[in-house]
Amino acid sequence: MSVAGHLKELRKRLLLALLGIMVGAIGGWALYEQIMDFITGPLLEMEDANTVINFPTIGSGLDLKLRVALWAGTLLASPWWIYQIGAFIMPGLKRREKLYTVVFGAVGVLLFAAGAASGLMMIPRAVEILQSFVPTEAFSVLQADTYVDFYLRLVILFGVSFLLPEILVALNFLGVLSSKAMLRGWRWAVLVAFTFAAIANPLPSPWPMIVQAMVLVVLYLLAVLISWIRERYKLYGRRLRPAKHADEVPSPPVPSNSVPSPHPASAPASAVGPVPTGNTYTAPAPAPSTPKAPSGGDSVPGMSAAPAPASAASPAQTDSSYTAPTPGMGAAPAMGPDSFTDPVPSIDPAHVAAVIILAGGTAKRMGGVSKPDVVVGGQRLLDRALAEVGAAAPGAPIVVVAPQSVAVPKGVIRVLEYPPLGGPMAGISAALGAIRSLQTYRPDGFIALLTCDAPLAPRLYPKLIEAAIAPQQDSGQLVAGAIPEFVGADGNRHSQFLHGVFRGGALEQLTAGDVRDTSVRAVFGQLRLNRGDDADRVGVDVDTWDDAKALEQRLSSEHSTDKNVGIEHNTP
Repeated sequence: MSVAGHLKELRKRLLLALLGIMVGAIGGWALYEQIMDFITGPLLEMEDANTVINFPTIGSGLDLKLRVALWAGTLLASPWWIYQIGAFIMPGLKRREKLYTVVFGAVGVLLFAAGAASGLMMIPRAVEILQSFVPTEAFSVLQADTYVDFYLRLVILFGVSFLLPEILVALNFLGVLSSKAMLRGWRWAVLVAFTFAAIANPLPSPWPMIVQAMVLVVLYLLAVLISWIRERYKLYGRRLRPAKHADEVPSPPVPSNSVPSPHPASAPASAVGPVPTGNTYTAPAPAPSTPKAPSGGDSVPGMSAAPAPASAASPAQTDSSYTAPTPGMGAAPAMGPDSFTDPVPSIDPAHVAAVIILAGGTAKRMGGVSKPDVVVGGQRLLDRALAEVGAAAPGAPIVVVAPQSVAVPKGVIRVLEYPPLGGPMAGISAALGAIRSLQTYRPDGFIALLTCDAPLAPRLYPKLIEAAIAPQQDSGQLVAGAIPEFVGADGNRHSQFLHGVFRGGALEQLTAGDVRDTSVRAVFGQLRLNRGDDADRVGVDVDTWDDAKALEQRLSSEHSTDKNVGIEHNTP
C-alpha cells in the first residue's frame, strides 16, 4: 500500500474511532446523574460533614456535564476504538508480531483495569480522611470540576502505574532492556515504587502506601522473571539452560555425505506431471530422524519418487550411501565429514559464489507437512530447487538449512540452527558459518538465498547479479546485493529478500548479533539494495496446495511447449 493509501486508511480508522466515542458520549450524557452520584457519594455520605459541591459560574454545570459525558463515552467505546487501532496496525505485522500485539494489548487492558479498580477502592477512604481535617463549625465548599478532575486523575494514575511492568517487558522484547539490567536496578525500582505510592496515596496511614508499593515491586519482579525466561528460551530453547551432558550438546553442521539420501535419481523431463491421489497431491510424511538408504527395490514409506532414467549414471544403492545426481551439480565439492575446508574451484566474484537454501519451517498452511519433501512434477521441492541452482550457478557450494528428517544428496552441506525453529535469519546465520569456512570464501563475493518452496527462483540469479554489481541509481554508491520484486494481485510491488543475492560481508554484518526470531524485512531493510523485476513470477512461493497445483501446471506447460522462462536453464 502506498503512503497515500496508508494515510487514507488512518483517516478512516480515526473517524470511525471518534464516531464510536461520540456514540458512547451520548450514553454518558444520559447516565450523567448516576455517574455524578457515584463520584460525589464519598463526600455527601459522610456523617457530620458540612460539604457543598459548588458550581462557580453559570456555564460550569454544562461544561462539567460535557466533560463527564466525554470521559464516559471514551470508556464505554473503548472496545470499539481499540479495535480500530488494531485494524490499522495488524495488516502490516507478521503472524508472531500479531500474536505479541494481541497478548500485550489484552494484558495491558487487564493491568490498567486492576490499577483503576484499586484506585476506586481507595478513594472513599482517602476522601473521608482528608475531609476529617475540616473544622466542625466550618463548611467545605468544593469546586465541582476540581473534585471530578481529582477523582479521575487518581483513578487513571493508579491504572497507569500497573502498566509500568508491561512496558519493561515490551522494552525487553524490543532488545532495549535486558533482565540483568532490570535486576541490577532493583533498588531504584523499590525507591521509585515507594515514592510513587507516597505521592499517589493521599491517606495519612502508611499501610495503604506500603501495600500499593509492594504490589508495584511484585509486578516489577514478575516483569524481570518474564524477561529472563524469554532470554533463556531464545538462547537455549525449552531447557532454559545451556547443555551440560554429552547427549545435550547440539550437533555441528552435518555434511550431506554423512546422511544418505533415500531418493532415487531426479526424474527425467518426460516425468513432469502431477503425482495425484484422486484430486490431491501427494504430501509425503517426514522422513525418519536417521534416514536409511533404500535397498534393492524398497521405497521410503510415504514418499513419492520418480523412477531414475536409464541413462542416469548413478552408483549402486547400498545400505551406507546413495548419491542422488542433480543436474549441473557435478562440479560441486563433496565436503568431508570433519570440516568444510576442502578445496573447491575458484569462483568469479561477479557470479554466485555460494547458495543457501532454507528448507525448514512448519508449513502450517499446508497441514504441517515437510515442505521440502512435497512432490510436485515428480520431484520433491528441495530436489527441484537443487537442480535449478545447479543450472543457474554451476560449481557453487550449496548449503541446505534443514533438519535431519529431510534427506539431502551428497555434495551438499547440511546445517541447522540451534535451538531449531529460530526463524529464517537464524538459519542464514548457521549456513553462513559453514560458507565462511570454505577456502574460496570472499566477503565481496555474492551469496544467493533461496527457499525450497520457490524452486524456480534461481532462474533470476543472472539478472540479480547484474543489478547487484551496478551502482545504486539514486546515489551512485555500491550496493550490498539485489532482490527480486513482482507485482502482486493487489497491484502493489512485493520484495522477496529470501530470494536475493548478497555480498558475503553484508550478510556477516547482518548476522553478527542474535538474530533468532527477528523479522527478515527489518534486518535486510538495513542494506542498500537494488531490485530486479520478476515479471514472470518465477520466485513466487509454494505456500498452499493451490500454489503447488499452479507450479505443477507451469512445469507441465514448460515441458509440453519446450519454453524457457526468465533465463536459459536446463529443465530437470
